[in-house]
Amino acid sequence: MENIDKHYIELINKEIDHIITPAEKTKLHNYLSDNKTAKEYYDALIMTNNYVDSLPDQEPSENLKKQIINSIDFSRYSAKPQKQHFWNLLFRPKFRLAYAFAIGLFLGIIFYAILVDNSNTININDVYGTIGINNEATTVDELPLKFSDITGKIDVKSVDKNFWFNLDLNSINKFDVFISYPEHVKFENIRLGQAKDIEISKGQNFIKTTNSGSQKYSLLFSQNGTGTTTLHIQIQQAGTVLYEHNISL
Repeated sequence: MENIDKHYIELINKEIDHIITPAEKTKLHNYLSDNKTAKEYYDALIMTNNYVDSLPDQEPSENLKKQIINSIDFSRYSAKPQKQHFWNLLFRPKFRLAYAFAIGLFLGIIFYAILVDNSNTININDVYGTIGINNEATTVDELPLKFSDITGKIDVKSVDKNFWFNLDLNSINKFDVFISYPEHVKFENIRLGQAKDIEISKGQNFIKTTNSGSQKYSLLFSQNGTGTTTLHIQIQQAGTVLYEHNISL
């Protein structure tokens, strides 16, 4: 990372988000042709982004669908004013914070994105700041978690039409986190902070991550349209639902 100018890191991120100008793109690729480390970094990001986009859809179980539907209090949201117009006026559009890393290629399902910088460890702070720190982002919800085997917190932040879940979790045994969302919401990417051995799968309008140990990562989403968006988060361990919560944006 010391050999890569931070201006070009920003241009790489803008190209991944499809908001780079033609002039910036020409400037970036001229730089990449002369900087081997930057080219390896660029290729790793492109490969990982393509991998997440190619994840197969998985249908949730009928039991999970029923639990999600039954847990929604529709009367709670029917009279809420639309908030999205306010944020559209208050904040200028920001390009998505969607830069993902998969740290292992194991049995054909996990890719290793390796940045050569005298070590094989990827520090997300070296990629493009810290996703949870954004002076213009609004904290939508904060969820402290404390169970017999699972501790930590989940916070949800939003800016313009993008939002993300910051997960900071600790456990001994494996557990699953499900995030369900409506049709107008799109899962964009996963961004790893201090995390490894995370299994992620994408189904029809839901994302599932399987976790154990100490994990810190973020899940990136975008949405189209205006009005209130309702998300549902559920934590399961050994087939038992430990936690459920609805989040309104």
